[in-house]
Amino acid sequence: MALQVGFVPPGKNIVTVRVTSYTDRCLKGYMGVSQEVGLTEFSSTIDLLLLAEKLMDDMSGPQRTEARRSFGGWTAAPEPVKAPAECRHKAMATFQIHIMFRQNATWQGRLIWVDEAREARFRSALELINLIHSALTAEDEA
Repeated sequence: MALQVGFVPPGKNIVTVRVTSYTDRCLKGYMGVSQEVGLTEFSSTIDLLLLAEKLMDDMSGPQRTEARRSFGGWTAAPEPVKAPAECRHKAMATFQIHIMFRQNATWQGRLIWVDEAREARFRSALELINLIHSALTAEDEA
């Protein structure tokens, strides 16, 4: 059975994020769509967002509703660096980001905090980052 153009298989729009460091509100860790494909290292919050956006573009879904805008010939995301196998399991938190829509130049979906079995919905990438921040600082505030 041939896949339809624009069809995204279930689970392909779920990005797994393993946070290994969170210092001064800077996320570091590894992300990817599956262990088979491999995880990609990110060294900042903006790297995470740009790599996930590139991943959604490469997988053709969910489709963006607005054209990408930029100031010039800048690249959209840094080149992915594959994570070494020994680093994949040293996560302080693991999240699954289910990006359901990319409308109004941002993302909508749900965030699953795997370690705590919690779920929250987000309406923008900024709200997503705030949810991750609140999860990573929840232990400090308690």
